[in-house]
Amino acid sequence: MTDLDRATRQAVLAEFPTFIARCTHGHAVLALVSERHALAAHTLGLLHSAYLANGGRPVTEAILRASLPYATRSRLGREHWSSLISAGLAKADAAGWTITERGMAVLEELYREIRSELSHRRAAPALAGRVAEVFEPIRERVPATPRALAIRHLWGQTSATPLEEAYRAVWELSIYRDACFRREWERSGYSGPLIDALTHVWQGAATIDDLVSRLGPKQTRETVLESVRALSDRGDLVQDIDQLQLVDTARTIRNEIEDRTDAAYFEPWPTGVQLERLRTDFTRLTRELATAPETGATDK
Repeated sequence: MTDLDRATRQAVLAEFPTFIARCTHGHAVLALVSERHALAAHTLGLLHSAYLANGGRPVTEAILRASLPYATRSRLGREHWSSLISAGLAKADAAGWTITERGMAVLEELYREIRSELSHRRAAPALAGRVAEVFEPIRERVPATPRALAIRHLWGQTSATPLEEAYRAVWELSIYRDACFRREWERSGYSGPLIDALTHVWQGAATIDDLVSRLGPKQTRETVLESVRALSDRGDLVQDIDQLQLVDTARTIRNEIEDRTDAAYFEPWPTGVQLERLRTDFTRLTRELATAPETGATDK
């Protein structure tokens, strides 16, 4: 793989979150379905996470936390299931929780609303089709993990439009990138919170306050400080009061984790002219979703 191919692939990957958010107006669909059932959005998010974590089979707090390895402050415990149980969307047992038929119906409703939202986005069918033609064969090579199978079950077997096909592929490929990354940091002996903290220092966080700010949505300050102490004990970090510095050996390890992740993740991606065409089309498609009216799609 050339340096140009590497940079182009990273540019396409960096566009994934923006594309996903513009397709469905960020978390608007989750908020809509949550409000419809008088649930807090994070509670419906918990139900969805539980389904993805174990494919609808019973889950425990340990299973949930293992499926969300970076988010130590996530609301996953017994007290956060009470509203789901009261609404009849889940039931508790001695070990954990099971999603009820009513709960599954709400999750299926959530995915129908995502598909409905996608149907109202204006995107040139030929443009979306070219993007989907590249991403879909890559998506089909994603290993059939329980998480991937759970997503595919809720989506159904077919896509209504080229944009929906592109969206589904990008979503699954986003999740698969993290699976490749997790395999590599686990091989190197890190936990989720540790690799998250290490990564942000690797990316430029130079002080405790900067690191706490970056990790705030996922970890408490106390957890971040615990990670800094653990990384210092491993010899990965040098801490001077509130200043942080990554040692050379840890930088090498983190670079190797990234290289192995990319090697596994990007192996089925195109190269050369086809890759550059993908970047051009995908960038244009993402831009159209931000500027075009919601209805009245025309081909280009």
